[in-house]
Amino acid sequence: MTTHGCGDPFFHLEFIEICFKITLMENQKLYVVMVGLPARGKSTIANRLKENLTKDSIKTRIFNNGALRRRLDLKNTSFAEFYDPKNTEGAALRERIALMNLERANRYLANHGQVSILDATNVSIKRRNKITSLLKGPPLLFIECINDDPEILTASILRKIAHAEFNHFEKKAAIQNFRIRIDYYKTNYYATSPEKDPFNSVSQSYRVLRGGSWHYRAELAQVTSRDGPKAGMSNYNYGFRVAKNK
Repeated sequence: MTTHGCGDPFFHLEFIEICFKITLMENQKLYVVMVGLPARGKSTIANRLKENLTKDSIKTRIFNNGALRRRLDLKNTSFAEFYDPKNTEGAALRERIALMNLERANRYLANHGQVSILDATNVSIKRRNKITSLLKGPPLLFIECINDDPEILTASILRKIAHAEFNHFEKKAAIQNFRIRIDYYKTNYYATSPEKDPFNSVSQSYRVLRGGSWHYRAELAQVTSRDGPKAGMSNYNYGFRVAKNK
């Protein structure tokens, strides 16, 4: 199981695709689980990955919980209150939709599919543990999308409220409604993550290198840069910085 955060989705897309191809060479099939608050670019990443993997003749399908919810034509799911953790009826319905997509993703890989992308928030530990327990066989790659840039977030929300399900709202009310939805999701976002041995801290074959070195070209020398070498691999430009307070 591997995790990767995508603070700048397009900057890290090439690295994520490399991870995909390495994993596919070793395992043939792969589950990809998107993680992140609403309007953080998960669907954009998922669609770009599918597009690029399909170009390489890798059979890929996206299983989006929101798209399935809209196809089922469920009533009142555009209102923020549907996503309130205290709304037990809404929570049960969201859980049922998530299980439906897990089953569909599982069937796809059991047949001729190679990559199943589960596109949903998946922000609670309970949900991620359920995914891990139900999806057996091929490995799982969790991709977390984090983006708190106000301008990008506003643009993402505007794209979200363009869906037909928001047609009954005035624009200002739709934006406010969607921001409340995000706040509801934040209540579960790593809220109960343990300080010691957090989720996915078990030893794996690959490691994440954070930040670039003096040897990298400018765009890869930023602190947001990531690389994924095998554990135990050494290189003259691998290391760590030491800082001391005055």
